[in-house]
Amino acid sequence: MSLQAIVHSAHPHAIFNGAAVVLSLAALTSTPAFWPLVLTITTAHVYLTIIHRRTQLAYRLFLFWLSISIGASCSNFSSAIDALSTAGMSLIVLFALAALQSAIALLAIFIDVRVSSHIAHPWAQLLFFPALWASLWAAVAHLSPLGRILMWSPATGAPAYAWLAPLAGPLATDWTAAAAAAVLSRFAGAWLMGPAQDADDDAQPGPLIAELDVGSPPAANAKPARPRHVLTLTGVLLALAAPSFFAAPPLPVSSAGTTRVQVGCVLPSVYDKHKPDDAPLERYIAASAALANRADVLVWPESAVTFHSATERDDAFAAVRARVPGPVVGVSFEEPVPAAEGGRGGMRRNGFALVDHAGVALTYYKQHLVPVAESFALAPGHTPPAVHALPLAHPKAIPPTEWSPLPDHTRPVPVTALICLDAAHPSSLLSLDSRPALLLAPARTWAGGVGGAMWAQARARAAEVGAGVVWCDGGAGGLAGVAPPAEGVRGEAEAGFEYVQRGAGSFVVSVPVAWPFHDARTLYARAGAWLLVVPWAVLGAGWATDAVRAQRGARGVLAGLQRGIGGAGALVVAWRKRRGAGEEQPLLQ
Repeated sequence: MSLQAIVHSAHPHAIFNGAAVVLSLAALTSTPAFWPLVLTITTAHVYLTIIHRRTQLAYRLFLFWLSISIGASCSNFSSAIDALSTAGMSLIVLFALAALQSAIALLAIFIDVRVSSHIAHPWAQLLFFPALWASLWAAVAHLSPLGRILMWSPATGAPAYAWLAPLAGPLATDWTAAAAAAVLSRFAGAWLMGPAQDADDDAQPGPLIAELDVGSPPAANAKPARPRHVLTLTGVLLALAAPSFFAAPPLPVSSAGTTRVQVGCVLPSVYDKHKPDDAPLERYIAASAALANRADVLVWPESAVTFHSATERDDAFAAVRARVPGPVVGVSFEEPVPAAEGGRGGMRRNGFALVDHAGVALTYYKQHLVPVAESFALAPGHTPPAVHALPLAHPKAIPPTEWSPLPDHTRPVPVTALICLDAAHPSSLLSLDSRPALLLAPARTWAGGVGGAMWAQARARAAEVGAGVVWCDGGAGGLAGVAPPAEGVRGEAEAGFEYVQRGAGSFVVSVPVAWPFHDARTLYARAGAWLLVVPWAVLGAGWATDAVRAQRGARGVLAGLQRGIGGAGALVVAWRKRRGAGEEQPLLQ
């Protein structure tokens, strides 16, 4: 018995369910990687193609869904165990989320398998799944309170396709992953179930993956088919990866064409000098003052300090201005929701204020709250973030006129802000009226896996709008880091280095920002969800290509249109004749 027969006919359910557990353990982590996820989607697609016309479909599909859900839950066990007040509730919620996301993914794959079996055009077969997959996860990310967390979507995509982020955002990541899975599914199906007929001008194309009866194992001497449309899509995926090989070098930290911005994250550690009974505000001010002489921007982690009134908050901001001269300080805080803004007794909100020498330059309140853990105690903000230009004065060694031609001889560096879970929602930055250079993002996560997932999401949101990110995570085992902005749309390598550290310990790093800075928004920042039209337009173009070939070229299509128009005209003429004949009859018989 051949290997194909064993997989296809003898033991398909045991083999594919076992593969589902193993692949989901590797792919459906808190930070899904591109190729493991593609292999998982491919495996699900091939298996559903095998079973979708067999007996006991519901039972087989349930077991496969359960296998994937168990694997996904186990891969995120360590990250979720401390998410809620009790471990049991955390695990129940984890499994429910993993099961829901797996059900959504399998539903999309099942729809594609069913629809493709009724589509005669090969391009339409091949391009329907990427369009459906990208649209589905865009809708899920919009509706889910967790955004793109725990989705069947690569956290940052493959490095080869990173240059697409400013153009199409997460849509590009999902489409390329689904397109790669569609190609691999076709090749796997050709090997497993026998060669599929290559569509040409004389042949009627078959399903995306050839299907066999339960009792008919594939031929032992069957060779994998490579239809032209599959090879063409493979070439398209390779062509989309080509620009990553020609990325320009990263910006130098110090040059006439860059502005060096000293950014830092304030994370007081056990090595800092402070009294055991010092209040959090005192500790953060002292740690910030120690970095003041070598930083332009400092960020405090999420909920670093707690205020009980607006007066206490304003006094704290005044203390920051007085004791931390020089840099602007991003103060992260919690405060009561004012009664004038609809606040009820005990309701609080999570805010971020950029404090400079003149006052508060920017204020933002967290819009997306963690379900259960935050949603019952905190009120979400409703005002989207804004862009604020930080005026950087000239260094002592550079004359003012050489530093900037502006009247005040400063270089404006536009910044904006998000808070923790906001970074998991692609729509969070789409309301900005210009491109920021830096995204200031305080956070507080509860485990290393969650910290890594949120760091990946923050980098993705920044890349989509052409910005860098300062991620300041004050959680136990969380990641704090800095990713410089990429100038232009030439891939992730353009952004240069990244600084990442785990745990407490304040730091300051240099970030190069292009000078002059071009604040035009990226294509994704301008178009947003409207870009969902693109994959369906690609599908329509493929469908039209098949139609042209089926009609023996453009002449056949034109002739068909002419026949259709002529037929419609004949119907109109006949209707008018009947109407005229009716009008000529007498009113009374």
